[in-house]
Amino acid sequence: MADVQVALDRDSALPGETVEAAIRVVGGRKDLEIEEGRLELVCENEYTYRHRVGSGSTRRTKSSTTTDRVVAESRRFLEAGDIAADTPYDATASLTIPPTAPPSAEGKITKVRWRVAATLARPRALDVHGEAPLTVLSPAGATLDAPEVETRDDLELSFRLDREHFGPGDTVQGTLVATPLQACRMSEVRVELVRREHVPRNEGNTKDVQEGEAILESDLRLSLGAPHEWPFQLQLPATVVPCLQTEHSRVTWLLKGIGSRRLRRDYRITQPIDVHSAPS
Repeated sequence: MADVQVALDRDSALPGETVEAAIRVVGGRKDLEIEEGRLELVCENEYTYRHRVGSGSTRRTKSSTTTDRVVAESRRFLEAGDIAADTPYDATASLTIPPTAPPSAEGKITKVRWRVAATLARPRALDVHGEAPLTVLSPAGATLDAPEVETRDDLELSFRLDREHFGPGDTVQGTLVATPLQACRMSEVRVELVRREHVPRNEGNTKDVQEGEAILESDLRLSLGAPHEWPFQLQLPATVVPCLQTEHSRVTWLLKGIGSRRLRRDYRITQPIDVHSAPS
């Protein structure tokens, strides 16, 4: 059987960039008839969704994981013919990552993986494959949703951030501001950095992963007057699951300001931020 090897000129690239592949085919002990040799840029989106199974009293919700596979681009590097036994054949071909390509990611309920695959298509026989992984990065600049604010009669929370776009290992720095509209009390004030993964299929599936937390103050009373401010810093991991959108899943990052209260609903503000996988 022939052996197919693929080597890329780079390990990672941004959407819209071109990757060049060096392909080496080494024939087996016999000549190998092929219909074509093709190079493909493949995206796989693995995701876990929830759905109902059974009926009546046995009806329940179950989680299932599946993978959606898409060939984003394809190039032919060998025409139909025979590959001579024990004879190497070298070729190069380039593939361009689509401008709207989702970035590579390894989340909890959604994963995006890219690879460049070379295939020798054989008539009436199993094809021969070789491949190389590729990391697709995401640039800064995603459009963000507006902050989600739960307004109370006695307090308003807001964020002041030095920026809204962050790369791997960056520090999320800002200030949480509480404006008391009347006297109020909180058992704790904190900021959380949360990655939210959502799969809408069937019953829907959402996973919140806390990536950082800063407790700013405990057991405090605020009276009507000037706003109270708490500066904070939270560091992103060196390897991030970036914001992304596919047909089957979405990943967003949220900064949450929380004023917790005993036996009453907490004060909350949620500020979306852009977390991308290309270095800032």
